[in-house]
Amino acid sequence: MAIEGRYGTLELKREWANPTAVGSQALAGDAITLDNQSFWRGDRVLLISQRGIPVVQSGDAYARCPDGYSFYNDGVFDTGPGVAARTVGGQFYAASDRSAFYETDISADTELYCHMSRDDMDDCQFYDTEIQAWSGSANNRLNVANVDFGSLLFTPAPSGFYDPALVEAATEFVPVDVARNGEIGVSEFWPVEVRNQVRETLDAQTEASDWKCTASLTDWVFEMNTAVLDQTAIGERFGEAVKGLLRGAGSVNAFMDSSAKDKTFDSSALLKLTLMTEEGSKAKARFRIAANQSSDNCSVSPTLYYLADILFSKSSVNIAATEMITISAEFVSTGTCKIGTDMDR
Repeated sequence: MAIEGRYGTLELKREWANPTAVGSQALAGDAITLDNQSFWRGDRVLLISQRGIPVVQSGDAYARCPDGYSFYNDGVFDTGPGVAARTVGGQFYAASDRSAFYETDISADTELYCHMSRDDMDDCQFYDTEIQAWSGSANNRLNVANVDFGSLLFTPAPSGFYDPALVEAATEFVPVDVARNGEIGVSEFWPVEVRNQVRETLDAQTEASDWKCTASLTDWVFEMNTAVLDQTAIGERFGEAVKGLLRGAGSVNAFMDSSAKDKTFDSSALLKLTLMTEEGSKAKARFRIAANQSSDNCSVSPTLYYLADILFSKSSVNIAATEMITISAEFVSTGTCKIGTDMDR
């Protein structure tokens, strides 16, 4: 059955990537390869490593990663500052018993907030600002050191900072070395309480960083009879596995006021809106099916609605000379479609 209607809401919210750890084999020259596609170019991330972050910071000639250097591994990894403490001229062991065998006065930087860039080969490089990460310029890049960092955890950090106690707990459970496992998610090593705290922090940071917005639907079509859907075309984009989970499909037209928040809608906000409406992005839609509707208010209650989680299969965002931004999108629904009223909220 196909249903057509007017009015409703389209809630767009960034679904943050699952924190992911990679091993030293992910080093790719001056970059680190990350397969997890949920991390986007320009994302702000928190990097964590027990051995130390393999990124040159504050003008240092080396990454502060004292346990991450290899001295006898046929030169696979660069040597670090510990060489000077236990050798003379790089050829002999330290002549004095008072000389430290290992470097002990260099503290390891086990965490770093930065912005990441990634190319078509999924090689990630790091910058201080979002605009630098988007430009991908070599001039402002934070150099990646060729050191054996064991494991490096990528954690989304859209704004602000995680609680220091939470970061300390998160670091404690990061495996020292994941080289044998390649790339792993935090469900394999973080306790449930740490994962929950990080997720709660991300939800709060989403609000603070404007990675969430609501558009007003002007008209929509929702087909709930999956037997009549063109699943061949849908499968080309979402794959056979998703085709079997389809619960509906349709199209929407929506609008949002570009000055609704702080009377501004800058290029950063436009970029975020575009990313949240590209193919494969997730959103939550409330399709109004009964309402005492006025011309300037699509939130009059009580009203009935269909609530569905949708995936964009095709979309466009139109930025006109006026303050109105219009969104047109085709979508599929892969979850259960529910019916409710505003009084349930």
